Amino acid sequence: MSTLNLGIVYGSTYSLEFLTDIIVTSAGVEQRKCVRSQPLIRLQLGNRDCSQAELDYFRAFFDAAQGALKEFRVRDWSDYRIDNQPLGTADGTTQQWQLIKTYTVDSNSVTRPIFAPIDETFTLFIDGVEQQSGWTLDSDTGVLETTLTGNLSFSCEFDFWARFEQDNFPAVFEAGSSGERIYTIERLDAIEVKKQPLSPILDPLILSLPSTLELGYDHGTTGGAAYQTEINQVASGFESRQGQFAQPLAEFQIGERRLDAIELADFITFFRVCRGRLSGFNYFNWQDSTVKPVRFADDRIAFQFNAHSDNNVIFSLAGIGVKESEPYGSVFTTFYGLGGNGANFPFRGCDSWQLQTIRPLNFSYDDFSGAS
Repeated sequence: MSTLNLGIVYGSTYSLEFLTDIIVTSAGVEQRKCVRSQPLIRLQLGNRDCSQAELDYFRAFFDAAQGALKEFRVRDWSDYRIDNQPLGTADGTTQQWQLIKTYTVDSNSVTRPIFAPIDETFTLFIDGVEQQSGWTLDSDTGVLETTLTGNLSFSCEFDFWARFEQDNFPAVFEAGSSGERIYTIERLDAIEVKKQPLSPILDPLILSLPSTLELGYDHGTTGGAAYQTEINQVASGFESRQGQFAQPLAEFQIGERRLDAIELADFITFFRVCRGRLSGFNYFNWQDSTVKPVRFADDRIAFQFNAHSDNNVIFSLAGIGVKESEPYGSVFTTFYGLGGNGANFPFRGCDSWQLQTIRPLNFSYDDFSGAS
């Protein structure tokens, strides 16, 4: 199918969703397992007013997609450009390459396969020199075929493949006259369709990044020290209290903020390299001016597209939770694109575990001061 062309979709919400299994013992020891090595992208159009002509376009596209059945292209306005991305070294024989985009924080990188490049924006380079021939590109799979020799790199814009999440079309007739009618589309969501890359993506898991999350002054951030106490109370009012941690684990909810395109791109890169809740990093606590080892509290981030001009784009980033964790433990390399039994599965093969010690101290205290 073609591209879902909504123009500049103000008010639309994009989200990236990893999937991490975390087992926490009573002492605060965590085991983290990467279940989804590439995030799932969701697009929420939300409430959208439209004219009769716009509704007709939506209906025609929805009917062509047969609801949630067929996939189509969607533009992610927060991440749709690749500039001079290295691809590998061609040897002059006929070779195929899966287009990729690399996200890097300091010396740590993750790789994303690209399946929906835009033909007319694609430029191939050999040793930095643009090539007009000797290659073909399948824009439906992101596979490049070339007989050239030398170091390959490319630049392009790209979409992602998606489908509608629902089979029903939620349109409401709001107002009308002899000349025009106004409708509201209450909620129309699209979810990314995962595809198998040409070859497995080989990225190691990262236990902890030596990097600090940079969001400037954290105005509106709430949180601080957090203990965990179990309290058992009998009918007479006496209670027994069990403290899980001798030292507190800090928890913070970073408030919603406006980011321009560059700031959001940096944050998305950081979140992708961390793979959601999987990897730890550093966070500057403005309350006591200390740097704390933390991880994201959730596998999902969401941001809304608010404004656009020739020079800039403005997004609203929803609140982000982070939780303190100690940077100790072990990590093993995993091969993304391979399942645990060696068979090919899209973006799985996350059978490696991270073990991270947090606060292995606990204590108890019984309060019977009111006994007579």
